[in-house]
Amino acid sequence: MINGLKPLDRTLRWGMVGGGGSSQIGYIHRSAALRDNTFTLLAGAFDIDAERGRQFGQQLGVDPDRCYADYQSLFRSEAARPDGIQAVSVATPNNTHYAICRAALEAGLHVVCEKPLCFSSEEADELVALSQRRRKIIGVTYGYAGHQLILQARQMIADGLLGDIRIVICSLPTVFTPSRGTGKCQYPLAGRSPLRRPQLCAGRPGHPSAVSGRNHGPAAEDHPADVRQTKLRQKPRAAGR
Repeated sequence: MINGLKPLDRTLRWGMVGGGGSSQIGYIHRSAALRDNTFTLLAGAFDIDAERGRQFGQQLGVDPDRCYADYQSLFRSEAARPDGIQAVSVATPNNTHYAICRAALEAGLHVVCEKPLCFSSEEADELVALSQRRRKIIGVTYGYAGHQLILQARQMIADGLLGDIRIVICSLPTVFTPSRGTGKCQYPLAGRSPLRRPQLCAGRPGHPSAVSGRNHGPAAEDHPADVRQTKLRQKPRAAGR
């Protein structure tokens, strides 16, 4: 809702892939989507465990018949219904986003995908081209890009209030470990999103010209080190760690 006005004069029939009971980001998607009554959650494949997902969907008030075992059956069954969903949120591990978003667009759905959209610019270009052919919207929830703190920091840098930016420090503190199964701590799943925030503030391109790293602590079988420090240099002169 913007200044008390709804952007649409109707509600959109909406579904979710992922975002089940153990998902923090799923709750955020639902809270944001429902706050102005623009979306009505009608269907979903909420969990990789079909029964657990069905139970969770029922807790949200979703018809049990529309709580599906996987995204393929969700898209196929909803497309066959006259009242099927029109849009879907993708809130699954990062390395699944491309396949699910592609299937959703091919099923004729608008897509809201949790960041990152995928792991390569080639895959992203393919999804954008597909969305244009299908005349559907695909969006990514880069919430930090519009956060007031980010906007203020970027403006202060642009106005020269902070001087010449020589180093940007970005951290992602967490108590989770890869063995806990959280995507942000499993590097093949997580991608490069922690680097986004300093780039948003400083306006630097996303292609470091030099990178160095150091591991601290004993290595584990499922984790290369207890503590990792990475340094990078971005054009023209900015450094970060």
